[in-house]
Amino acid sequence: MKTASKVLLALAVLGGLVIVAGGAAFVVLSLDESPPDDSDLRVERLDIPDDQNAFTYFERTAQVLYWPGYEPPEDEDEEERDEVSDDAEAKAEQEKEALLERMLEGETWDEDLAAEILERNEDAFVLFEKGLACPHFQVPEVKSVNSTMPYISAYEVLGKLACLRAFVAVRAGDYGTAFEEAMKAVRFGHSIEGAKGCLLHYLIGASVKGLGLRFFQEILPEALLSVAQLREFVDCLSNFRSDAKGLADMFRTEYGVAKRAVEDVQSGEESLGLKGLPSLFDRPNRLVFRPNETKRMLAEAYRPFVQNADQHYELPDMPERREWPSWRLWLPGNTIGHFLYGLFSLEYTGRGALRLKCAENIEVAATWLLIAMKAYKMEQGRLPETLEELVPEYIDAVPLDDFDGKPMRYNSEKRVIYSVGEDFKDDGGMTKEEQEAWWKEEDPWSAEEGYEPDVWQMPDPSFPIEF
Repeated sequence: MKTASKVLLALAVLGGLVIVAGGAAFVVLSLDESPPDDSDLRVERLDIPDDQNAFTYFERTAQVLYWPGYEPPEDEDEEERDEVSDDAEAKAEQEKEALLERMLEGETWDEDLAAEILERNEDAFVLFEKGLACPHFQVPEVKSVNSTMPYISAYEVLGKLACLRAFVAVRAGDYGTAFEEAMKAVRFGHSIEGAKGCLLHYLIGASVKGLGLRFFQEILPEALLSVAQLREFVDCLSNFRSDAKGLADMFRTEYGVAKRAVEDVQSGEESLGLKGLPSLFDRPNRLVFRPNETKRMLAEAYRPFVQNADQHYELPDMPERREWPSWRLWLPGNTIGHFLYGLFSLEYTGRGALRLKCAENIEVAATWLLIAMKAYKMEQGRLPETLEELVPEYIDAVPLDDFDGKPMRYNSEKRVIYSVGEDFKDDGGMTKEEQEAWWKEEDPWSAEEGYEPDVWQMPDPSFPIEF
């Protein structure tokens, strides 16, 4: 055989080997794994008749609510009115809204504005009461990142209206009704958290619940209630610790949204900003996207948050956030999956939700203890030396500090109930004066401008006893 022929044969063999190796590499790189078992991450939704689902009534309130700055969803007439409203009218609404916020903070009061708001919301209150009386509250399924929730802006307004009615009752000297109205805000917020919605639902629910709890804390020192009435509110409030199942279902819902996003990108129905990445036709090719592997990665990220929804903040074995440099997006492998993982990972929002749950549990526990303490003082003529003195006559057990899982703290000398906070260090609690001094040193500019610190920014989040 001539030399030229041998060379050609060798090149042909080499070319064939390259083609075979390339094909094998393509197969290996494009192989996806089996779909993950994520049955534990699916939300169990109930088939509830409309007249038994509180959502039916709360959704209707969204159309009849009035609150300065609030716009009913899909109300074309309202939108047209807003477009033609002049600057003076818009400014007046903004001033009303700002005044109402100050009224709810207990800083001022306007009798005429309160009467106007309550009168214009009479129909909304009827629907709100019907919703609270329902045995179930389940929001529509949040299926994707494109799901709309036009009703949700009404929920915080309903919580504010309940607290406004509570303040009106206080002004009339009817503390029993005032506490009942504030309890409705707590109950409503609690039910939103457990309505099988997404993170936004949970945040709104916590906000509404907080409005009612802070009302109790502010009004309790002056509240003229009997021991029997205080005991009733102690018993009622004990039912509204953070709903661990509701939090777990929220995480499951968020996983479902992330999973659907992976499937939509796989089918080409959604790009999520991925159009610049390598693709074939209108779908990502198998060299850069492995949907099942991506779903497994997401399931592994979400599952610990579901499993730890009922645990205190000092959490065990939580997943670390995975980081991939941008240049990795152009190399073979599951690069689009890595992008989606980073987009939907719970590293920050998940831990934030768990922290919120812990803070909420502590605020409920502190409010619960404050009401029980007032009943104790009315009967005993003094405050208890320890929280254990409240058991079992006023409370069934000392509640736990959700940050470290140990019993809530009480400093009888400083007259504060407190938590160790995120640093898990017990510094003995902080009086109002100590909080103000800490704030001036920690953030002098905000203190100078009159901004008050959030109690959860404190080394020891503390609740003063002012009765």
